[in-house]
Amino acid sequence: MCAPALAALTDAPWHDVQTVGDQSEYVLLIASAIEAATSVARVSLSGPRYFRSYCDKLASRISERYMTAIVQCKRISEIGAEQLLLDAQALKSVLLRVPSIGADDDAQPPPTYARIVAQGVGRIEALLKAILVPTDPADALVGRFLLLFPAAPRDVFRHVLSLKGVKPADHPAYLRVLQAHQRQTQLDKQSEVDKQSEVDKKDQLDKPSQITSDVPVAAVPSAYATPDPRSSSMPVHVTGRAPASAPLVSRTSAGRANEHSRFGSTAEHSAHLSPSTHHAGQSQTTFQSTTYANMPDPLGITSGPSASNEQCSDIDAQSPVLASLAANATATRTKINENLRKFMST
Repeated sequence: MCAPALAALTDAPWHDVQTVGDQSEYVLLIASAIEAATSVARVSLSGPRYFRSYCDKLASRISERYMTAIVQCKRISEIGAEQLLLDAQALKSVLLRVPSIGADDDAQPPPTYARIVAQGVGRIEALLKAILVPTDPADALVGRFLLLFPAAPRDVFRHVLSLKGVKPADHPAYLRVLQAHQRQTQLDKQSEVDKQSEVDKKDQLDKPSQITSDVPVAAVPSAYATPDPRSSSMPVHVTGRAPASAPLVSRTSAGRANEHSRFGSTAEHSAHLSPSTHHAGQSQTTFQSTTYANMPDPLGITSGPSASNEQCSDIDAQSPVLASLAANATATRTKINENLRKFMST
């Protein structure tokens, strides 16, 4: 379809072009061939879906063949490359009008089709822009080529050298410069990655300190606070079992008097027994008294009316639930003490 126009492009003396003018003759030939073929395709194809597929394939194929025709040129001067850039822009305009050829309205091309055209013509323009750069110094040519082709394809770079008139014997020198630039680019990228990773690590290390300083620490209730060994007061432990550091049962003076009276009556009662029995009973009484005196409170609440009242008032200030638990614990402690007294008095 476009073979004669592309052949005219390849055979043109682009190294002898002196000025940049209007679009070339071969662009008009390509545009007329595309318009004729597209008009037939719109009538022949059964639906818009197939016509859209035709447009996509046409744009991709024309761009590839146009690129091949440029590569097959003998030599292109810098002014010739500028003229070919102008022709490439004209070809892009022709391709963007393809979906509206033969249609009732001149609508905008679909985004997918416009992207295909932009990519195909973009590669052509990148090749021609690389040809515009002088060969001396080589670093300038290589640097421009890497900006236009980040992947740095060696075959495309050889085409650029050939189209600029560089002899094949001089290609290895330019390729070595290209390789050195690629290596330096990789080192720069790795350095950037390392710096970014160090910044991320520093942010991760600084993050816990920021959280600790920003988040307020919740106030701990006094009932659950760790007891101060220098203080005589002890926090109330409302738990199922007494803690390891629970205080021993304190006895008031009235309680001690009652216990002495009970122990004395027990000793008088045991005086009528035999000496061995009396000795055993006295030992048993002493053991029971010592055990009762050193027995810890099962619920961790200090006995005694004054201590109980102080602790209950402290708990009432904390929470009604704790006050209820403390009241139940006090009642349970009272029952346990009564049972112990009954057992010891028998």
